Amino acid sequence: MLTYHAFLLLMGEVMASQLTHVPTFERFSKRAMFGIREGLDEMVLDDQWLKLLKADYGEHWISTLNVTVRTRNDSCARDIKTIVRGLMKLEKWALAWADASGKPQPGVTGGAVIWPGSYELCLQLSGNSQNTSFQGRYCSLFYPYGTPQSRIIPFGVNLGVCVPSSCGLADVVDIFSLRYPSVVAVEPLSICHLYPSELDRDEWYWIAILLTSLILTLLVIGSITEAFLYIRWWHQYEYTEPYSPDVIEADGPLTQKVTRLIVGVYAELPSNGSEPSTSERPNQPLLAGKIDYLAYRTNLINSHPTLVFPCAYSVPFNAWKLWCAAPQMRTGPDGIKREHPLTCLDGIRFFAMVWIIFGHCSAFSILSANNPILAAQKIFHEPSAEVIMTATLSVDIFFFMSGLLTTYITMERFWHVTDTVARVKFWAVYVIHRFIRLTPMYMLVLILYTGLFIHSNDGPFFPQDPNKSDIRFCKKNWYVTYLNNLIRSNETCIGWTWYLANDIQFSLVLAPIFITLTAWNQLSGLVFAISLIISGAAAYGWISYVYNFGILPYDGTEFYRVYIIPYTRWGTYAIGMILGWILLKYPTLRIRRTVRNIFLVPIVGLSIATLLILPVMYGPYELTKHMAPIWDKGTEIAYVSLSRPVFTLGVAIVVYLCATRWAEPVRLFFCWSAFRLPARLTYGAYLFHLIVLAYKYGGAKLPLMVDTQTWVFTFFSVICLSYLGSFILTMATDSPVLALERYLRSDRS
Repeated sequence: MLTYHAFLLLMGEVMASQLTHVPTFERFSKRAMFGIREGLDEMVLDDQWLKLLKADYGEHWISTLNVTVRTRNDSCARDIKTIVRGLMKLEKWALAWADASGKPQPGVTGGAVIWPGSYELCLQLSGNSQNTSFQGRYCSLFYPYGTPQSRIIPFGVNLGVCVPSSCGLADVVDIFSLRYPSVVAVEPLSICHLYPSELDRDEWYWIAILLTSLILTLLVIGSITEAFLYIRWWHQYEYTEPYSPDVIEADGPLTQKVTRLIVGVYAELPSNGSEPSTSERPNQPLLAGKIDYLAYRTNLINSHPTLVFPCAYSVPFNAWKLWCAAPQMRTGPDGIKREHPLTCLDGIRFFAMVWIIFGHCSAFSILSANNPILAAQKIFHEPSAEVIMTATLSVDIFFFMSGLLTTYITMERFWHVTDTVARVKFWAVYVIHRFIRLTPMYMLVLILYTGLFIHSNDGPFFPQDPNKSDIRFCKKNWYVTYLNNLIRSNETCIGWTWYLANDIQFSLVLAPIFITLTAWNQLSGLVFAISLIISGAAAYGWISYVYNFGILPYDGTEFYRVYIIPYTRWGTYAIGMILGWILLKYPTLRIRRTVRNIFLVPIVGLSIATLLILPVMYGPYELTKHMAPIWDKGTEIAYVSLSRPVFTLGVAIVVYLCATRWAEPVRLFFCWSAFRLPARLTYGAYLFHLIVLAYKYGGAKLPLMVDTQTWVFTFFSVICLSYLGSFILTMATDSPVLALERYLRSDRS
């Protein structure tokens, strides 16, 4: 985030030195627009303005184009000359070319440095009245402020120009460099848009098309198969099935018929979406004495293995499992069956994902806006802005939950395995399951993004050229995937998947070491986990000190050197592992549940959690407000080192109080059934939401003007589209793969 003074400096350096003749061009455009009465044919022009245009604009361009060029394309220079001569004569067709090009926008000192012109008008232009040999091609030229190599998203003036189709990007950059030699557009960050027919349809495109067609075919076949199974069950038991006496007495014939129709659709399922046996279901079906649809379906599939694969892709059945999944139950130390102690993670997972999406929406909005300085001055002076500025802490919540769940679920099973060979097999199955759980959806998103994204939309800001976006890295480094935070981290495909790389590295390396050490000697396991916390904080602080990184938003160097690497992130994962061990070892807080303690324990615990969480979130408020370092270096290093583990410790206290049922109101809120479905769609939403944002902002025809209303509508639309996309991805990959894995691992008689 640049300060107001930095922005003024940008305007002075870029606009004054480089775009020397833009004011003339702007006057030209304004006079042309104000002169319109019945159309461009009726413009009122005067001789003085015509002379100004010829002397200060047209003749300079003609002289530039007459130079013995470095232009690589003579036809490009010739066609541009034709347009410039038409402008000098104020011909209608030439004025349209000028109108389609970008001009300085109002509010430049407020951040209006995106000057796109009219993308759609440019594409509709073709030659002149005598010559239609060339059409309009829209190019975006980027004039940077500062050093673009040091920024994740460089900052500068983005100028849209409409040039003949005979011109390529190199030609346009060369010609504009000759005309304005003081500052040159950065070619790697500029782009000339292609027509849809010119887009390269390489092997990735056809692989994506074939994969999409295959998955759609499987989903259709699976859904049709499901319909036939249901119809068969319906006819087989429609007249032979006796009714429940209560239902017969209470309802009429129509209600009884509807009851038969829906009886198999609303059975209870455990929260993991698996198909329970009849004995596992807590509620009996409405039809007494005969088999219900779920048991009928399970028996039929087990007796006819050829149905396994198509039924795994059944959209109705998988959607029902996802939607109607009941919370998993667990027997406590007192022998009473209760809701799983970690059901509260559903709500925490949902809010953490919302926090991530909100942070990315805010960042994209500011970076795509034409009023970023005005918006930043208004927004970041409010304490609520810290929710945006500290949104990176949401990722630590996911690392914490991953460590907690991996330990809690796996450790208890591992304790029952005593043989060495059996333990090796246990970890082999664990690794395979982890890859099966994550990889199919990941690879589907990667293939579709690489092959189809550039074909899906277009606009002045759309990353249409795969060689100017991370798509080129997808084609080059797709196989790196789970190592992209360590190998070629500055050439990452789908850059936000750095989290998945860290998570799977922690799950496949750190968690097995911790669980194995704890099974051998509990103290050694705890020492290992605590050493991870200390080393992670120390590594974060030391790297920040050596490279002079601070608290304010990351540049490219900081992102790759400290933010995504595993040894600065494993501390919060280790806190989750320790809590998982504590909940298994001490599932209840050993304090008597007296009336006094029922009120005192949650108040004290939640107060401690609040004192850990809020200072981390709102401590840097003064830095955010002034967007300048006001802390001494030691304080900054202490904050960046300790903020993440301290924040995560506060979250861990809340989870522990909920899991041990001491903070019952908080637990009931986070366990609310409304969070269950979005919690199960979190993985897909994480993979998909930034693609939604890139599509939305990249496909815009005009730059965004940020205000509260825009943020609200953008945020909720992205939330809805992200979870909708996640649902589709789950139906296409996650649910079928898990169903097939469950079938292969089951012991069928």
